[in-house]
Amino acid sequence: GLEREVEIAEKDYLQTLVSLNEAILRQKNLDLSSSLTIVDKPFLPQSAESTHRLLLIALGALLVGFFILVLIIVLELLDNSIRTSENLTKKTGLETLISIPDYNNLGSGINESELKLYINKQLANGMMVGLFDKVKVQKRPKYIGVISNNSGVGKTFLLENIDASLSELQVSNAFLLADGQRANSIRALHTYNPQFATTNIITSVEDDSVVESLGINEDALTNNDFVFVEWPGVSNSGLPLKILCKMDYVLLMVDASDSWRKSDQMLLNSLKDAGVNNCIAVLNKVRTRDLESEIGTLPKSRSPLRLAVKKVFSKFLHSA
Repeated sequence: GLEREVEIAEKDYLQTLVSLNEAILRQKNLDLSSSLTIVDKPFLPQSAESTHRLLLIALGALLVGFFILVLIIVLELLDNSIRTSENLTKKTGLETLISIPDYNNLGSGINESELKLYINKQLANGMMVGLFDKVKVQKRPKYIGVISNNSGVGKTFLLENIDASLSELQVSNAFLLADGQRANSIRALHTYNPQFATTNIITSVEDDSVVESLGINEDALTNNDFVFVEWPGVSNSGLPLKILCKMDYVLLMVDASDSWRKSDQMLLNSLKDAGVNNCIAVLNKVRTRDLESEIGTLPKSRSPLRLAVKKVFSKFLHSA
């Protein structure tokens, strides 16, 4: 019975000790909480705080613009097309007679009719001053060969503009179309001057006279200032070196949107090796953004409102 009493007393002691420790901890917590002081009183916001949306939009726009600029620079660096007469001269060493725009992709805001008028005037000036005066022997007509490495570069388009621009200067022209089947053959076949049309095809070009080489009646051509002979793309029909050597000048049509390939250089080397040293380039399909560096400020289209205001203002000045 004595051991049981001791055990009960021991349990009571331990419970009392645990309760004492808990009481001490509660007292310490109360002491700590009573000594805390409020430094900054809390408050409820009266309105929603700004999320800086405009700033984020502006930063996003700057990042997009930066990436677009980088993309444009990369594309420009990777672009190996000829583009300008300066690049063409660096690649070929040829002088450029004229740079013709890509009229199918001028873009908005460009006055196409005024631009064509300006280009045709420059073309006529280049033909009369750049070619006519450079031919050492002052004779009529001057024989001009027009060639390109590939078809579809714009030779016929060039001759149409030459015919239109020189006709205004009372310059007489004849146009001949070469036979596409044989490189050293000529077929006079042109709608501008049907009186010169013939189906005579010649293959011998051993004569010294260009007219005899062409197989055309000389009397039908001598009254002209220029006689233009257009060949198909030489990559398909061959290079008429024998006849080209007898030309007063050779116009090499080049596409500005294309690159200068190995085949183009081989064509140029063949011309030089054959003694065709009177070759001059014509750059066609120049892009609008490259055209200003070629000819200066482009003529802009005027809106109907602007034209009306200008008309009223002109009438006011004349009446005053």
